[in-house]
Amino acid sequence: MLASARAALATVSRGNAAQQGCRRMTAASKSSGEHVQDLASGEDLAPFKHVFPAVAAGMAIAFGMYTLVRDYKIFGGSVPSTLTQEWREAEEALSEAKPREGAPDKPAILNPIRKGYVPNES
Repeated sequence: MLASARAALATVSRGNAAQQGCRRMTAASKSSGEHVQDLASGEDLAPFKHVFPAVAAGMAIAFGMYTLVRDYKIFGGSVPSTLTQEWREAEEALSEAKPREGAPDKPAILNPIRKGYVPNES
């Protein structure tokens, strides 16, 4: 009986320690190199006003580099012939002229969303 009471007391005390959460960093723990954050209050987390500009600047730099390399060809090269408007129109005309295997007399609507096709609602 005494052993079960001790086990129950140990379980309760562990539960209370877990419910208290992480402890705050004290001067002694800072000097000893032990870093414990109080995650519930978010004190040690970087504020949004410092993180957002850095992330936005990184994204702007990445976009600028992407545009310089892809569109302005700063490392040389040329745009492939398959990326022209003429090629795109010829490819679309070719795909529309393909015969339909299931019902050759009925036209197939390829890419219905882009062409604005609305099915008959019954």
